[in-house]
Amino acid sequence: MDKREFKTIYEELLFNWELECSSEEITTFPEMKLKKFQNFQKEIHQLEHHAPPTDATEQDKAILWELKRESSKNIDYILNDLLAIRQEKIIRMCIDLEVIDLKNLTLSEQDFYRNLLSAFKGYKKTKQYYNAIADTCSEEESLIPPEETCEPMDASTPSKIEYCDVRILKNWSALVGPDLVTYGPFQKEDIVRLPKKSARIMEKEKIAELLE
Repeated sequence: MDKREFKTIYEELLFNWELECSSEEITTFPEMKLKKFQNFQKEIHQLEHHAPPTDATEQDKAILWELKRESSKNIDYILNDLLAIRQEKIIRMCIDLEVIDLKNLTLSEQDFYRNLLSAFKGYKKTKQYYNAIADTCSEEESLIPPEETCEPMDASTPSKIEYCDVRILKNWSALVGPDLVTYGPFQKEDIVRLPKKSARIMEKEKIAELLE
């Protein structure tokens, strides 16, 4: 790689870094571009080990070595910061469940995005399910005799959990019942036994039909 090519790649790396810093959206950064910058980074580090000119003084040698070392540190910082900024954007977009065009990501970023997005989707679905349980409990509280009102479970006096059979009306993901048992995932036409509280919620959402 000659000096002109070094200069061109450095300016391209600097441009991508500045663009990523100034943009709120994640920019296009395919795997091929990452590989090019990583190879450039490797060659810059290799220059540190090149012997200085034979006629150079000890002072000149020290200056050359320091310049090479600082150049390596500069490239490391720019590339690492570029990737860190992109990772922060991916995390933010996953939290908001935003869709990212995979063509704009490197291969490792694609894997990171898929896994993180799946985790946040699962978390939000579970949170919605528990919110639905809390809402149902609140709605039914006035209809329940005083001794059966919805209260936090006391380990010394465990509440009785009633069960019933249901027919599943459509495919659905797994859920955790009030008995802390995981049920599902469910397939359409499955006949399963669930805690009544979970069954009522699924019936309300037209996911299941009570068979009792």
